[in-house]
Amino acid sequence: MLDWLGFQTRARWTAVRALLGSPGGREAYDRPAGGIASFPATLSDPRFMSQPYGFSNVRLDVQAGVLTVFPSPAETLMHGWWDPLEYRWPAVVLERLRPLPHTCLLVDVHGSFGFCAVRQDGPLREALAAAGFDVIDVAGWDMPRRVRRDDVGDRFDQVPQFARES
Repeated sequence: MLDWLGFQTRARWTAVRALLGSPGGREAYDRPAGGIASFPATLSDPRFMSQPYGFSNVRLDVQAGVLTVFPSPAETLMHGWWDPLEYRWPAVVLERLRPLPHTCLLVDVHGSFGFCAVRQDGPLREALAAAGFDVIDVAGWDMPRRVRRDDVGDRFDQVPQFARES
């Protein structure tokens, strides 16, 4: 009986991992075809009331001059299919949320202000630099917010329009 329960538990977790798109290791996220790097991330989409916590719901692909956000199977189950988001602005804004281990990449989600939370700060910065993006750093203690001129000084003109506070 115990063997059967153990098998059922392993089978359930295998199904849950497959459903959530968890690769079981980093090898699936190392590099997209023709790209520089790929990262599991959590997208906060302001269009939806329900937000994922504790698991990644998107994949962030970094390519030369282009960032692409793809929905994972879990995101598709929660909110339905949506077209991948493409980001082509020459500068990106990374907001470090203290004291959490996340770095948030500010993104335009179908005309609304959103962010992708990524745990791998160092590799993300290296990939963005290799892709030719100018990285603008902002630090904060609460949820990601639009960037103010006081936060970045002279670099405010490089901040994408959707991420600026008017």
